[in-house]
Amino acid sequence: MITFAFPLFLSGLAALAIPVALHLMNRQVPVRLRFPSIRFITKARLPREGRRRLRDLIVLLLRLLFLVAVVLAFARPQLSIGGLGADDGEQGGVTVFLLDSSASMGGWGRSEAARRAVVERLSQCARGERVGLLISSRGVEQSLPLVTSRAELDRALKNWQPGLLAGEHKAAWTEALAMLGPSGVRRLVVVSDFQQGDWQAANWASLPTGCTLELIDVARDDEDALGVVAVQTIPLAEGAVRVVATIRNFSATPQERSVSLRAGENSQAQVLSLPPLQTRNAAFVLKQRSTDKGVVRIDADGYTPDDEFHLWLGARPPVKILAVVPREQEPRKANEFFFLKKALAVQDETNPLAFSLDSEPVETFFAVGLEEFRAVLLLGAAGYFEEAGFEHLKEYVTAGGSVIVTPGEAAATGWHGLRRNGLLRSRFNGIAGKNTAGEVFGLDWINPDGILADTFLNAEETDLFLFAIRRYVRFEPSDDVQTLLKTIDGDPALVERGLGAGRIYASAFAFEPSWSDFPLTQSFLPVIRELLASAVPDDHGIVSLDCGQAPPELLVTGEGREGTDTVDTSQPGVTVAGEQALQVNVSRRESVLRQANLYDLRQRLTAGATADDAEASEEAAKLETKRELWPFAAVLAAMFLLSEMLLTTWLDRRELVGKTT
Repeated sequence: MITFAFPLFLSGLAALAIPVALHLMNRQVPVRLRFPSIRFITKARLPREGRRRLRDLIVLLLRLLFLVAVVLAFARPQLSIGGLGADDGEQGGVTVFLLDSSASMGGWGRSEAARRAVVERLSQCARGERVGLLISSRGVEQSLPLVTSRAELDRALKNWQPGLLAGEHKAAWTEALAMLGPSGVRRLVVVSDFQQGDWQAANWASLPTGCTLELIDVARDDEDALGVVAVQTIPLAEGAVRVVATIRNFSATPQERSVSLRAGENSQAQVLSLPPLQTRNAAFVLKQRSTDKGVVRIDADGYTPDDEFHLWLGARPPVKILAVVPREQEPRKANEFFFLKKALAVQDETNPLAFSLDSEPVETFFAVGLEEFRAVLLLGAAGYFEEAGFEHLKEYVTAGGSVIVTPGEAAATGWHGLRRNGLLRSRFNGIAGKNTAGEVFGLDWINPDGILADTFLNAEETDLFLFAIRRYVRFEPSDDVQTLLKTIDGDPALVERGLGAGRIYASAFAFEPSWSDFPLTQSFLPVIRELLASAVPDDHGIVSLDCGQAPPELLVTGEGREGTDTVDTSQPGVTVAGEQALQVNVSRRESVLRQANLYDLRQRLTAGATADDAEASEEAAKLETKRELWPFAAVLAAMFLLSEMLLTTWLDRRELVGKTT
């Protein structure tokens, strides 16, 4: 098949009328001349009029052919080669439909519009054309191979309903390219709402050469949408729970909705007004719970899957803490571990968090998996770490863990090790009170901007400044640490430093009687719990998943790790697996009304093949190519021009010779 790269140049064929007009204007017209006498006129043979007319027509034809060849050369004709295989020529080509079945297609009437679009496009397929269908959400849901009978496709379309999964269409796109084949008349029709989050096609294989891509958008411009995008549950004293629901208006018009919380027989509601593209929070407090599961709902709109959010209201599992104790090197550290374990075992009515404390010797710390622990207590252990232990600790803190360091008999070595490995850049200046018998120190200052300030609003009315410190490490804090407590002499007693996503707390004294009376005070429990609570996220014990998302590996106390293959995440709801509560809801990414730019999407899908499909594209290019014909047109133009010049010269000379003879 011949096509033109610049078809507008074909309008130049109108110039063919010019030489034809000139030819008609230059025809010789007989002229009558009067002579007084003809006896002086020399006799000559007159040329035959018919022969001259034939010569003029040949010259005109050559000139017309020259102009045609020039116009065709500028229009850049191309000849498609290898476009049809033997089978394709008989069966009329291939069309593959890729139908988006993600959750967003279930709202605003998009599924009905998509079904109508596919049926209408099917009616345009030629008789005998092979048609395939791919239904895709989080991967390929259903694949119908290339067939010429439409009955199976009609049944699939009739039974199709969008699911609750977020869209990830790369696998379906790859399978569609494979279904199209390497050659022939091939068309890929994509029917979708082209939600921006579902069509991130930057690294997808590009459409092979010779294929036609058609994008059918079923989204409308007048769609309104609100959704419950997040819910936070905060345990309160005496079993109460605060629930904070975040509602977002995804549309460009103001909306007003009723937001309700239902947990068993308890139900609360309030009305929110939401500006365009803004979020608002609705807060509820459940003082009594008759169930551990709840649902936050808003009034139904055009897209209902995001109008409710399932949440867990029950108790949280204990926060796991690991204490690293040098029992063989320092037997007294067993006392420090004892005081910490007793303090963390106390149930605090004002703080519902529960803690469980495990211990590990210094020698094996480097090999312990720390993923399940929210915090690590180094009870004088840093002074006995090898380099592997410091590296393990640094990886843990950088990833988001919290560490509390207390000194021991090898405090100098531990401080130098922390400094050398970039964990705590504070210079060790000795130990106060180590060589002075009977000298007692104490605390005298609390940072009003630190994490302990709210716990000790009136520190003078507590025993925080009243207990005795017998010895403590004197160190010079670096600029990147925050001092939380100071001694009477102005030395830092407790400092905090952020490292990566985690934090390090360093105490100048140990939590056992040979160093201080701190573990015997009433202030010990709130200080330790506050430091550890800072390492616990608000969603501790709750795993939030999107429908269809694989759950993480769950922990089961005393039984190792439980498999997750039996956990069903296909439907929204709340379940408990091991020690974790699973909140499964429809992905809120599907609520966004923003679409991918179809022009940019087409450019990415049809050009710039990646390394993965380079070989396939090269093979397709061999099977189906386009040959440029304009060089032939240019050569013909030159030949016609040269022929016209040679013919005119030859005829003129011949006529001249005839006149002179």
